[in-house]
Amino acid sequence: MRHRANAAVLTAALILASSPAGADGHFVLGGFTRADVGLADDGDGFCLGVGTVAVLGDGPLEILAAAEFLQLGGSQTMLFSDPQAGNTVGPAEVTLSYLQPAGSLAIRLPAGPVTIRPYAGLAAALKVGESWSTPTGTADRDLGYEDVDLRVHLGARLNAGKGFLDARYAWGLLDQVTVTGALPDKADDPLGGESLPVAGDKVSFFRVSAGWNF
Repeated sequence: MRHRANAAVLTAALILASSPAGADGHFVLGGFTRADVGLADDGDGFCLGVGTVAVLGDGPLEILAAAEFLQLGGSQTMLFSDPQAGNTVGPAEVTLSYLQPAGSLAIRLPAGPVTIRPYAGLAAALKVGESWSTPTGTADRDLGYEDVDLRVHLGARLNAGKGFLDARYAWGLLDQVTVTGALPDKADDPLGGESLPVAGDKVSFFRVSAGWNF
């Protein structure tokens, strides 16, 4: 775990160090996420961010550097046991919260009244919250998530005046899902063959946001 944390800290430092001291503009954004967090069902969340834009020389290349808050979700049908209610099968829903510095290299492509900015980048995510909503009882296994992740992303930003729309897909590079307890065999699976989480599954998500330059 320590080498993962060191890698995340180093990546964050590189992102911050590569951000030019003199920014050419700033922006804020907010939007929605749709995530695969390694569970059977994807979940919805939201994102918030503030950042800077810096032009590299006289060409079309730009650096986008941002501090972001992300909330990702997902759910998994599980078996719960209760001394009074007996066994119950129901959804366990997780909400994951992350803070991450993100850096991207973009290319500026004017197209009449709008400007398109395809970009690619890297983020170092630190988990700051993990909450579960479950039925009454004790789950047949404990699911959890690691504290840090490194994520690569591809996206595009459409600017019109000071406003913009942004779409991004991100892939986690580090193992995230932890599983404690035995998973049922398919032969006697009380969940009816539903896809089961696997320790080490990674996190990925799609996000759509709107923002404002200033």
